[in-house]
Amino acid sequence: MAAVRKSRNLEESRLGIESRLVALGRAHDFLIQENTAGAKLIDVIRSAIDPFQSHNGERFIVQDADIDIRIEAVLPLTMFLNELSRNAVQYGALANITGRIDITLSVDQKRSCSS
Repeated sequence: MAAVRKSRNLEESRLGIESRLVALGRAHDFLIQENTAGAKLIDVIRSAIDPFQSHNGERFIVQDADIDIRIEAVLPLTMFLNELSRNAVQYGALANITGRIDITLSVDQKRSCSS
């Protein structure tokens, strides 16, 4: 597993594996609660980044947008956001006490229309 191979020590390995398991659990909880036809992108994002939010204030600023996604996208998106958030904690904006991440959501009208 990449989380173990890339870790600097055993504690970092444990935290990496634990983070991924928590993300999987949260995604499955989300899937159980949601309609099987789809989900709101904003809800998936907030669920995925919640473990990385600081108790001292918002570390993530997420633009609220009414975008529906297919239910099949929930798990991969959650894991993707978990990995990006873990990297931000280790090496990026969340590695210090003042950093933050802005997430902006938009729809490409050309690609969102089905033929």
